[in-house]
Amino acid sequence: MIEGILPMDKHSLAKTQELEQLLQRYYAGDTTPEEELLLHLALLDEPEGSPWAKHLRVIESTMAAASHIKSFQTNPRIIRFRRISVGVASVAATIVALTLAVPRIQHEPSLRNGEPIAQEEVNKHAQQAFDMLASSLEQGAEQCDFLEAKLDETNTIMEATWDKLDEIQSNNNFILTGY
Repeated sequence: MIEGILPMDKHSLAKTQELEQLLQRYYAGDTTPEEELLLHLALLDEPEGSPWAKHLRVIESTMAAASHIKSFQTNPRIIRFRRISVGVASVAATIVALTLAVPRIQHEPSLRNGEPIAQEEVNKHAQQAFDMLASSLEQGAEQCDFLEAKLDETNTIMEATWDKLDEIQSNNNFILTGY
């Protein structure tokens, strides 16, 4: 079935129908990586101004985005940043859950070293603990913002580098191998 979409018989009705079916499966997320590659190759062979051009742009954009995402998924800094973010989010969710659950809990007397202590003192210490936690979360958020800004700067530099490499290669003065 897939062989029919290759450039062998470009203008045949069968090829058009198979290409449409494969595109429908692609947009539904039901294609294999091999089928996506064949679809991309078939669309690359279409002439300029072809009605299939918009699909080629979508597939190429998706491939570029996937490549970009993959580079972030394997970057140790990004992985560490995600772990920190998940940890901060977990702590925040726990605080919210505890805050919502506290009014519903039947209170036993609070004890310190086996002796009962006044609820006002418990509240004071709890408030101090929550204030410290809130401060820590704010500092973590600031650090995350700082890291995100640095990653954006790095991404901008990398994109500029790729643009320069493309410019050098297009001058035909240099040929990059393995590119």
